[in-house]
Amino acid sequence: MNVRIAFVAVVMLFALANAQTQPIKHVVVLMQENRSFDHMMGFFNRLNPEINGLRGGESNLVDLADPASPFVTVTDDSAYVTDPDPGHYVSDVTYQEYGTYNETLVRPPAPMNGFADNYKNRVRGDPQDVMRCFSPETLPVMAALSSEFATFDRWFCSVPGPTMPNRYYFNSATSHGDAENLVFPMVVGYPQKTIYEQLDEAGLSWNSYFFELPTPLAFRGTRRSVRNFRHFTNFREDVLNGNLATFTHIDPLYGYIPGFSANDDHPNHDVSRGQQLMKDIYEILRAAPTWNSTLFIITYDEHGGFYDHVPAPMDVPNPDGRTSEEPFCDFTRLGPRVPTLMISPWIAPKTVVHKPNGPHATSEFEHSSLSATLKKMFNFPRFLTRRDAWAGTFEEVWSGLREPRADCPEKLPEVISYPKKGILNKNSPISSLQQQMVLIAASLTGDNETGSGWTALQGSIYIQRQVNKFFGRNMYPDNLLWDNCINTDSCE
Repeated sequence: MNVRIAFVAVVMLFALANAQTQPIKHVVVLMQENRSFDHMMGFFNRLNPEINGLRGGESNLVDLADPASPFVTVTDDSAYVTDPDPGHYVSDVTYQEYGTYNETLVRPPAPMNGFADNYKNRVRGDPQDVMRCFSPETLPVMAALSSEFATFDRWFCSVPGPTMPNRYYFNSATSHGDAENLVFPMVVGYPQKTIYEQLDEAGLSWNSYFFELPTPLAFRGTRRSVRNFRHFTNFREDVLNGNLATFTHIDPLYGYIPGFSANDDHPNHDVSRGQQLMKDIYEILRAAPTWNSTLFIITYDEHGGFYDHVPAPMDVPNPDGRTSEEPFCDFTRLGPRVPTLMISPWIAPKTVVHKPNGPHATSEFEHSSLSATLKKMFNFPRFLTRRDAWAGTFEEVWSGLREPRADCPEKLPEVISYPKKGILNKNSPISSLQQQMVLIAASLTGDNETGSGWTALQGSIYIQRQVNKFFGRNMYPDNLLWDNCINTDSCE
């Protein structure tokens, strides 16, 4: 027998045996965009004092260079739409945490004192806006999930930087040395091994659902797995028919499709739409025959430039020896905390998880904890990198009950519509995030388009066309395809 075939067969046997002995057989993940823990959930300690949140007096100077400048203090009146988008590149995060752009001056613990100053100077925003947080009442879906299931109040993003590097860690426990949203590696696809190859090798199923673009296509390996990608409109039918994969990745809508606008929570998108997405996914999973063996994870890629009071850890393992020179990042410090919820009938109400129990004294929860835990759950033969070998695992969150709960709510609270300002629409200038989606879409066929100067509508049309070109078929329902309505009155 071929050695590789024999190896894969052994891996599959171990994985299947372990899957039969532990209660969670389906893991569903939704990663939202650019919000810190304190910004979204800091005041959830009003519902559960165990949560390490806000006291209400935390503040930042408006101008760190002037000790006499006014302070801005955290409040609980955040708008659903924040505009302009706060800075969240490596230099911004360094200043927000340490009050300096000079990496050589970074020393623990971070004072977390530069958020207001950075927002004022980098994007000319009102410094109060990045100190505004949500009350539990304005985020009823997340508040209900926090009260009914588990809140992780010490889950950090993997990189003190922007969206894509953190999403790469979530899928592969490394960003392959990238600390920014780089173009060239997307063209050929990132080469590192991901959780998706691990699942394939173990004979376990996975699906990637998307509204506009599936971000796992940034990896070279997943581009060979075209059968695993499905539009989100298939999710309800798949799940309710009992066809939920072992692992499910869900990309929110980052841009615009006919009749819908973004539900990813990225500023300056409407957070109430993200609440509705969480509610929809939960209620589908709750009604499914697989509910009693399902774990639903909601987390965020990075903090997005919003205030958080907990210093991010330093001296964490570099995953693979790669570093970034411009901007400098040696991948030995994490980024700020992000909101993370875990939902399952195997989790007791009002569970709060702080630091992990190992595997090392310094281990923390961060995005690589996903691959670390999947390895433990399904007996994968090895870690992806040194980072997930170090990261905390979270299987203990469902180990406290002897049987699944029968009292999990079937429905979550209705999403509240609050007054909103400056809501984007399809004719707004393309956002930096949507431009990254354009770059991924372009890379699928070797195109050199960047989306510079486009509108959100132009970006969405291009992304759909590129995705369809890559898959060789229409991946979108006809009523959500721009090409079917662009010359009609139905493109709202």
